[in-house]
Amino acid sequence: MWFCKVRMFFSTVFSTICHCLACKKSTGSAFSPILGILKTDLNIDRTKLKKYESLGDSGNPIYRHFCENCGTTIYGEMSTRPNVVFLKVGTLHDSSWFKPQINTYWEQHSSWINEINEAPKCEGMPKGN
Repeated sequence: MWFCKVRMFFSTVFSTICHCLACKKSTGSAFSPILGILKTDLNIDRTKLKKYESLGDSGNPIYRHFCENCGTTIYGEMSTRPNVVFLKVGTLHDSSWFKPQINTYWEQHSSWINEINEAPKCEGMPKGN
């Protein structure tokens, strides 16, 4: 069950699939789809967020904001881009319109990422053990 509620009316500054190690660790996935939006367009409703600080590869602080109830990472901030937030696309109820403009940190991508489209597909979790 999702506890988070984020309301947004925004213009996208950029869209990316980030393959950096920090994004992979914070999402527990092979990459992180991200929308860069203006900080003034972000409105968190009925959700208390906690903040985690780490250092980016530039040595400057990165802040990840996550729901204190369910742990979902909602967005990130970089001190080097104070007017932009990095919204995690997986937090949107409908992300079907998302079109990444670029893959960032491609040199850190998981080597098996190109094999995803070749793997068998099934609807839902497969039955069995």
